[in-house]
Amino acid sequence: PGLTGAGEGRCLRSAGAATDLSALAQRRPEEDAALADARKCLDALASLEGASGRRQLAVALAHVHAGEPAQGEAVLRELLARAGEAPEVLRLAEVNLAFALLRQEKFADVVPLARAAQARDPQDPVPWFNLLAAQSELGDPAAFEDAVRGLAALQARVRSPLVAAWAPHDLAMLAGVARLPGERTAALR
Repeated sequence: PGLTGAGEGRCLRSAGAATDLSALAQRRPEEDAALADARKCLDALASLEGASGRRQLAVALAHVHAGEPAQGEAVLRELLARAGEAPEVLRLAEVNLAFALLRQEKFADVVPLARAAQARDPQDPVPWFNLLAAQSELGDPAAFEDAVRGLAALQARVRSPLVAAWAPHDLAMLAGVARLPGERTAALR
């Protein structure tokens, strides 16, 4: 049983006999089954790449989505401390570290991380999302509104489809958490 024949991906064929993929779900799994399947895929990736940066990112996100954000944080911090990682791997580790911190309600820890990411790549909207999520929880409506203005300026420059899709619903929800009237965040809608 398992994945065989033409449907089997090339990377899975080259993973070797040591990787048991027989228990992978054959249809859309429920959340627990999806996480178990993801971990099996991570094992297959480990047999191909070892502890690559790409694999470590996936391991960290599997932890966060499994309700284990502290373990995800530890993996991401270790990845960020490693020398020689590709810049894109480090960028993804940084924004996902902020995500893991948000899941742990370490909102104050997200702010300097998001600000550093913004300084490194001013065109990337993801650090702005992380900053806004943190600022909305910290009880400082002025800081939240300042971050909204920053994201609005970024959107005026780059017209990100990600921001356009995200802003109408989530920004209003975060403004409510920050106790900021929704009309004050209308610049992004």
